[in-house]
Amino acid sequence: MTTELLLGHLTKQLRIPTIAVQYRSLARDAEDRNLRYEEFLLALLEAESREENQRQRRLKQAAFFVQKTLVHENWIRAPVPILCRSL
Repeated sequence: MTTELLLGHLTKQLRIPTIAVQYRSLARDAEDRNLRYEEFLLALLEAESREENQRQRRLKQAAFFVQKTLVHENWIRAPVPILCRSL
């Protein structure tokens, strides 16, 4: 199995999507700046741990139902209720 496929599989299994998307560009940047391995790893983990990414991922995983109210109802297409019946 190639390194690319293995990295893709492991990042999916470990649920670290930001690393899966950004590791190539961060690796190129680390190589250009002659970063040590630890500094490269730190950059990857910082990218993954950003609060906004975490918040968005948690909201998506929660799978909340869309809350509907009467304000969002399409009243033009709603049937008119029959309030009175003749006896």
